Amino acid sequence: MDVNDHVYKGRLPKRFGERDLMMTERFLTANGFEAPNSYYRGSRPITGCFCTQGIDCVNVYASPHRAGAGDHRYWIMDFDAKSVLGAGYPHLVRPKGRRLKCVVKRTRVAYLRQLRRLTERHNMYSKMKSLQEGVGTVSPRQLKIAMNKWD
Repeated sequence: MDVNDHVYKGRLPKRFGERDLMMTERFLTANGFEAPNSYYRGSRPITGCFCTQGIDCVNVYASPHRAGAGDHRYWIMDFDAKSVLGAGYPHLVRPKGRRLKCVVKRTRVAYLRQLRRLTERHNMYSKMKSLQEGVGTVSPRQLKIAMNKWD
């Protein structure tokens, strides 16, 4: 919320904190200190996120000024999914791989060159070899965890 009023001392935040709503500002609860000034020329925090009890905000990041597209800080907030969606939240399924199609040879060559560089830089071949050697020596569950970390 950005209401151009102090996020901790303004009328709306005070209303959110009253007994019938009991909402708290989550930058403060997640970090243990008040949010910094929101606008690059401002001196007070005017951006905040208020939630009711039971919604767990694990962490909040406030960017430096002008890091995004505007003149305010952008925020990244990490909420515990179970506290927001409940115990039966949906299972996320990864999309199937897509075949790379490119008819422009120059683009294809540049892509493959970068792919080789990154594969070498991140030791992908040796990591895959280690995973293959683990087949039959570790439990299927441990192998699945290791494969997910590799990918």
